[in-house]
Amino acid sequence: SNIMLHWLKKDLHSIDLVTLTNIERFATSTLVQDKFTNISQLILSELESTGRFEVKLDKPLPKELKIYDEPSRILFIEEKLAIAEQMTLIDFEIYERIAYI
Repeated sequence: SNIMLHWLKKDLHSIDLVTLTNIERFATSTLVQDKFTNISQLILSELESTGRFEVKLDKPLPKELKIYDEPSRILFIEEKLAIAEQMTLIDFEIYERIAYI
């Protein structure tokens, strides 16, 4: 549990929401039942202080990304953001093929 607390303090942003929820559940149930209330409180206060569980959306979530067989079609169909997303996918496929020596 000390390692868990250290992980939360040092690398919180790499922990996904499911794992954070499991850590919270562990701290509120298992640690308390095993009489480790001090470390439980420290873990819970670390989770609360980060605001990690708050979901803040400045704009709506993007719609599902479409992949076109003929890339030029996107110029006539989609908005600028969708075009940029498609170009990123195309670029990634190209960069992925580069052989590093």
